[in-house]
Amino acid sequence: MRHKDLSLIPRPCRQRPPIDVGSAQSFIAGMKANWIERNGQVIDLPNFSAVIEKDGAWFVSRCPELGVASQGKTRTEAHRMLAEAVELWLEAASATEIKRLVAT
Repeated sequence: MRHKDLSLIPRPCRQRPPIDVGSAQSFIAGMKANWIERNGQVIDLPNFSAVIEKDGAWFVSRCPELGVASQGKTRTEAHRMLAEAVELWLEAASATEIKRLVAT
């Protein structure tokens, strides 16, 4: 089993520019921010981890903090697919759900 920083959300930003989009990720200067805006609320996000394990011919990847999983034929592909799955999860989740999971 190999743990890897998902690096979906890099280092904290020093300043939060005003934003009114409802998307899960905010992009600042080409980098993904470590916060999201949902219904007028700004929610700080931690760095999420990725656990990648070989399962037969596939690599299974999961983010234990969110309960999201994916797979790929290589470690890199499994990691990339998991990052996309986490991003999609964050886009679909409500503010209450995100706060509940990142608070634990």
